[in-house]
Amino acid sequence: GDILLIPYYYLCGEEKPSLRYISNEVNDRILARCPSLSSFHPTCWLQNPFIAWSVMLFREQFWSYTYKREFLTAPDGGKVALDWFSEEEEEEEENHDDDDDDEKKGPQPDLPEDAPIMLIVSTLAGGPMSYPNCKPLSFFAQKGYRSVCYVKRGCGIQRPNPYVTAKAWCLLDYEDLTMAIDHISKKYPKAKIFAIGLSTGGGQIRNYMSRMGGFTKIAAAVACDAGHAWDRCI
Repeated sequence: GDILLIPYYYLCGEEKPSLRYISNEVNDRILARCPSLSSFHPTCWLQNPFIAWSVMLFREQFWSYTYKREFLTAPDGGKVALDWFSEEEEEEEENHDDDDDDEKKGPQPDLPEDAPIMLIVSTLAGGPMSYPNCKPLSFFAQKGYRSVCYVKRGCGIQRPNPYVTAKAWCLLDYEDLTMAIDHISKKYPKAKIFAIGLSTGGGQIRNYMSRMGGFTKIAAAVACDAGHAWDRCI
């Protein structure tokens, strides 16, 4: 049915998003600079969710992005990973102590020290190679950002971050994500850090922002497809 309706979706498939926000100077200025929020036109031949999912999985097999993986060790011995978008051959390094002097050149050596950083807080079990995460990583890297993906304990389908302790990651994660953000801030003290949380990652970044309040080290954050209370949804 969706295949037969492709001409209809192409001609009449435009949708108008419903925007809910507080009208003030800042929000009105943001909306004025984002005309894409006024209308949405889905790809006409990808209306069927099964077709869209199959195409996404097929496309993932041909991506050639590379990342430099950095491990961070939590006080309990568990590990989270930061995958930095890189144009060089990927390599792995391990960081056991935040007091260590990390390599300042980083995975994007041509960027200045104060280049903005885009942190992608990944989806349920995702890593930098899954479609929802890799596309914004690549997009912001092209815009001059240092792009990095936060990979939770035991997550990352294409590039696993295996469990090393019995403690699993939590939907209300606060400590691990805080450790990662503090590490990024220390590594690039002159750079502003921005964050996008996707799905469960959106719930995690929202939890971090609400708990930290004015002490947050994130300049601005966006939570996408994040449930109001993930712990009540399971």
